[in-house]
Amino acid sequence: MSRCHKCTAPPDGRHLASAREPRPAETHYGHAGRAFLEKLTRDKRDWQAHYDAFKEFIVGGADGQVKRAPSKFGLVAMAGELAIE
Repeated sequence: MSRCHKCTAPPDGRHLASAREPRPAETHYGHAGRAFLEKLTRDKRDWQAHYDAFKEFIVGGADGQVKRAPSKFGLVAMAGELAIE
């Protein structure tokens, strides 16, 4: 049976989990989100007008579900467009 390089006892799940180094995802998270929010709060554009224009462009004169779906996903689309600027 192989041994963990930091362990003296045979490896079992609990022992290996306590001996491992922290993964980057456990110590480096949220950086992009914070940078995006900083950019968004410094931007002086009228986001409501952009959102309304997006919805009007997508739905036009549609009714019902066709009109509601872009309302739900419009903010996500707008955030994506801003993130790639």
